[in-house]
Amino acid sequence: MCQRNTLTIFLGRGLSGSVYGKSAKIDKFSIGKFNLKNVNVAFPDATSISFARKFKERSGAISGEVLKRFNIIFDYPKGKISLKKNRNFSEPFYYNKSGISLEHDGVRVVKSVEKNRGISRFQSVNESVATSSLISSGSYKYTLEPSFKIVELRIDSQAFRPGLQVGDVILNINNRHVHLYSMQQIIQMFYGEDGKRVRLIIDRQGVQKKFEFKLESLL
Repeated sequence: MCQRNTLTIFLGRGLSGSVYGKSAKIDKFSIGKFNLKNVNVAFPDATSISFARKFKERSGAISGEVLKRFNIIFDYPKGKISLKKNRNFSEPFYYNKSGISLEHDGVRVVKSVEKNRGISRFQSVNESVATSSLISSGSYKYTLEPSFKIVELRIDSQAFRPGLQVGDVILNINNRHVHLYSMQQIIQMFYGEDGKRVRLIIDRQGVQKKFEFKLESLL
């Protein structure tokens, strides 16, 4: 049974491009002998998955939020999947309460204080960015770090209300430089408990701006 409250959200990118739809929670979801309660579900808009619907064998998708609760064995010769619940099985189902969807958007130059002056070298900063250069200039160093940009923003969401916009590049989150986090760590901050404050410094076309909002459950 699906609960009344639903959210119109960006669900991701698929074979037909950007996918939008409704998000909600259901009282119970059963898979094999296992029963999960208060589960997140998504109902894509028919026009957003028009290409995917041409595959008659496809009846839907199971999210990582469900699958992470099991150790899974794929038996390809027999066409069978075996599930064994793991330590994540009883965790609550969280969802993005901020309204922000992020993407990795190349790299940006980061200026920081150089503790060892006069050093010039190359180092690996982030595996997803490969090798980036480090250049000393006086008492500062300049490095190439991952850039994270807002690519979707739910209308009237907690992040939308204070004025955040699509295209904003996040520089700092909760008083820490954003390049010190992985993409997954950043996203997890938007899945926090109700009332948790999120403080952002963003770059909007060369101008830095500060924003703050609280996470709030709408489902």
